[in-house]
Amino acid sequence: MKTTKKKVVKKVELYHASIKLLTGVFTSEGATVKEAVENLKITNVKGKAILSIEKGGKRQDKIFPPPVVFRLFSASKLMREIALKQVVMRFDL
Repeated sequence: MKTTKKKVVKKVELYHASIKLLTGVFTSEGATVKEAVENLKITNVKGKAILSIEKGGKRQDKIFPPPVVFRLFSASKLMREIALKQVVMRFDL
């Protein structure tokens, strides 16, 4: 008689990112902090921002000045990558 093995499916917890700007609140999610921040789709970037990252009940909020926010959502790929690296390093979830 054959024995069957049950497949164990792990539920992967995603990082949830939300950013609060003057124009509103935008949310996204991703497998890593970097991916969650990259998935944020923002049309109009003005002023400073409050970026919140949450995973498994833990949440961290950081306030970023206008130049960092502008660079983070800039059209220039180089500026965006540099700002993204600096922002991601501030979160330790």
